[in-house]
Amino acid sequence: MLIFPAGGELHSISRADFEIFTYSFTEEQLEQICRELEIPEFLESLNGAEVVTCPPVQIAHVRAKLSRLCNFVEAYPDRLSCSFVRYEMEHELLGDLVKLIAASRSSSKCDAPGRRKRAIKQVEDYVFQHSNQPVMVDELCQAAQVSERTLEYAFREHYGMTPKAFVKAIRLNGVRRELRSQICKLKKINDIAGQWGFWHMGQFAADYRRLFSELPSATLRRRRSGG
Repeated sequence: MLIFPAGGELHSISRADFEIFTYSFTEEQLEQICRELEIPEFLESLNGAEVVTCPPVQIAHVRAKLSRLCNFVEAYPDRLSCSFVRYEMEHELLGDLVKLIAASRSSSKCDAPGRRKRAIKQVEDYVFQHSNQPVMVDELCQAAQVSERTLEYAFREHYGMTPKAFVKAIRLNGVRRELRSQICKLKKINDIAGQWGFWHMGQFAADYRRLFSELPSATLRRRRSGG
């Protein structure tokens, strides 16, 4: 079985009487199936083209199901007008394919948990080293040497937030520490926020209030009043 990533292409030359059926599905459908099967690491590992050797018995089962599906469509083409029937057919076949490929891949390709853990540690180190600088997600991917999708899964699983939200939380906490510190007496809130990469003051204040349940000005007033 050949697997191609998004944007991948297959070029081939065949006889005039050669026929081929193409089965395509959206990334959203694939993500849904992986969530239902509780194997998000399968989606993370689809980084490039590869050849998967599937057990003959299992691939024969999928082939037989696909053959029955084609026969059904040929015999009852009007049934495809029903969105529920189309959904059930696509959902079941895609689920079988994902389970087949996931079970056939070597364990070395499915070391997603360990890879996510390493990625989180590398990103944490990078963020804290550059905490007062604007950090883009692609920089984090390069630092951890993983795809954006892998990083997304890792942070949602470990922190319950995206990498971008994690970076913003680190920076907001940096602003809060400075506002509560004695060294900010001669600094304005806008200056401190700017040093931590925030340039849209309205959005910064809203994000700060959402995280700390108070405005930056309230934090500063409380420090000055000794509260």
